[in-house]
Amino acid sequence: MVEKVSLYIPTYNAEETLRECLESVFSQTYPLWEILLVDDGSSDNTVEIAKQYNVKIIQHQENKGISATRNTAISHSNGDFLAGVDSDVTLDPHWLEYIMENFSGNHVGGVGGRIIESNRNGVIGRWLLAHRNPDGGTKKRTVKALPSAAAVFRKKSLLEIGGYNDDKRYDHSDLDASMRIKIIGYELIYEPQALAYHHFSGKNWAVFDGKWKMRKDAYINIGLFNNQYGLARKIHISLSDSLQMIWDDFKNGGYDLLYLDLIGGLRTSLLDIKLFGEIHNQENPDFWGTQLAILIGICGMIKEVSTTLSEAVFNDTYDILLDDRSESSSFHRFLDNDGQSVTTHIQKILPKADLSLVSTLLEYFRAFLEGIDLPMWQQIENSYHNLRVWSQG
Repeated sequence: MVEKVSLYIPTYNAEETLRECLESVFSQTYPLWEILLVDDGSSDNTVEIAKQYNVKIIQHQENKGISATRNTAISHSNGDFLAGVDSDVTLDPHWLEYIMENFSGNHVGGVGGRIIESNRNGVIGRWLLAHRNPDGGTKKRTVKALPSAAAVFRKKSLLEIGGYNDDKRYDHSDLDASMRIKIIGYELIYEPQALAYHHFSGKNWAVFDGKWKMRKDAYINIGLFNNQYGLARKIHISLSDSLQMIWDDFKNGGYDLLYLDLIGGLRTSLLDIKLFGEIHNQENPDFWGTQLAILIGICGMIKEVSTTLSEAVFNDTYDILLDDRSESSSFHRFLDNDGQSVTTHIQKILPKADLSLVSTLLEYFRAFLEGIDLPMWQQIENSYHNLRVWSQG
């Protein structure tokens, strides 16, 4: 029996990947009842590209976020099943066929397939595989939640939970929705034969932001953004994650990933600071200046290990603050060079058999992490001191 499946693609400035996504949708062996594209206020050529295909286009006049976009798809769809495919994902031709084989009973609320990072060769691809790999493996099983990047839900189950939670605009509301579907008694299935490929261009900061966004609400709820001391603890967590990635990559010989590990810690720390400022309406430039001093202070600690690496991180502090996505930024120069210049330098000063400098790096990070719980002004004073020492070194 062929079910009525409505497939939708949520988009926002997706001109780089949309065409390939649409081609894979139209190549499905399982017939689709309708194809919708819900655009969330794009300012590029996304809609113009979509008009070249036989899709129903629904447009938001302003950017409302991914939850609202998915809810728009629910309200405009006519099928009994709703397939969601992100615009930076392409599907194997048999993806939907394998997915739909699992909806044999009314107890199944959703089915997701195996998502594979397609960018495996570049430095971003290697970093994603090491630290953000979405591949669920080859074993079919029931699961607690499904990412909506490439999944199908029984529309009835989505309606029963009231759709996606708009309060989670920038977070993983897809996981939240699927978990609520699970709670009300439906089964969620992971089908590894249904292959989808995620294409990350590596040209913006989203590579670092996903995990932070997913956990943001939880950290707000436990009070880490209530005051400056909570913020210090949150930055402690962000940098501890960075420290763990650095340690793992050193152990595994992933020297070309160290730059991204360090930049990731700075980026998520900045996101912490910006969110704190938004919550408390901090518009005073002195507030942002002191926060920047904290981040620059971190850069000073890196100098003992690698002048080249620390200078790259220092320069990128400004790129991070400005959300610089230009091709001239040091972040993109690093990516275009596939990390080789930094890798070559690190391999010269860090022979695999000598971990003394690894220990030095870790001690500097640990020193900072231990000091993060100091009163904020003491922390700022230390950061300025580190910056002064570094600039004179």
